[in-house]
Amino acid sequence: MRNNAPWLLSPEQQITPLCRWQRALDLITRLFHTPTGLIVQHYAQQNQVVSAASHPSCPYRAGVSIAAATKQFSCRVLASPQSLYYPNKAQQPDWLQQHCRDTPLFTSWLGTALYWPDGQPFGTLCLLDHTPTLYNDTLLALLAYQRDSLQNDLLLLQQYDQTRQLACRDHQTGLTNLQGFLVLAEHRAQLALQNHETLGLLYIELDGIKPAANLADSLQPTLSPQQQVDSVLKVVAKALRQHIRERDLVARVTADGFVILISLRQPDSLTCIGQRILSTPLPHHYQLRYHSMVVQQLRTEPRLWLAQLQQQAKTSTPSTVIDL
Repeated sequence: MRNNAPWLLSPEQQITPLCRWQRALDLITRLFHTPTGLIVQHYAQQNQVVSAASHPSCPYRAGVSIAAATKQFSCRVLASPQSLYYPNKAQQPDWLQQHCRDTPLFTSWLGTALYWPDGQPFGTLCLLDHTPTLYNDTLLALLAYQRDSLQNDLLLLQQYDQTRQLACRDHQTGLTNLQGFLVLAEHRAQLALQNHETLGLLYIELDGIKPAANLADSLQPTLSPQQQVDSVLKVVAKALRQHIRERDLVARVTADGFVILISLRQPDSLTCIGQRILSTPLPHHYQLRYHSMVVQQLRTEPRLWLAQLQQQAKTSTPSTVIDL
């Protein structure tokens, strides 16, 4: 994940439980009676706010680069083997007073480091206050618990990415296979519940895969029947990849069936994507058709979503059919 799309707020990585992170951060800041709480991501000598407290006095918002003073403090936290807490900067080392000139609003500084599962630094969780503070051991233990929760989410995100890259591939197309789809779709549904997302499902059928004996009159007689089928499958797979976003999930689930799991922003997103896919030029007079549905029961198994959509494909008119 860090290599492909390093920033969690990049469009390609919107599978992060940001809504839950936001709720947790707001709760922590209320319990600590502080207006400013930040989850900061550190990458390539840069720092970006992933989540900021909703308090009106908090000067930061998600997606912005953090101020120089907070950057210095965040880097100091990352270099420390334990959490750093400065209740009153006026009583702290000279470096803190020096680097905090740009943000005189903050007097109290508390931060703990966040790490990826492999031990590489992700960033920090910081709580800043404009008045001196005196947090007790219970509050500091609560902060450590929240740090562990965030790091567990980072583990899940990395596992999700690794699963996509490893064993769950269809060897003919390079897409995720059925087993991989069921695993990843379940994880995607959990994130959708946390982030209050709506998911949509597209089932795409490829008509025209004929028995080998019927392919003698192919437009490409130099290819064997199986090679002809393989070439068409690869064209379809490439088209599916081109018409979806990185965070969407595409898989080959049957010999001639593909499925796409999409995070919906608008009700007509499924139709738009389906229409774009159907515009794919295919050789050998093949046809593409699709059926679509909005996933209403995110807590049910993805296998049941797929079965419902496949049954719809057998018993109803497809959403659109184009003879290519």
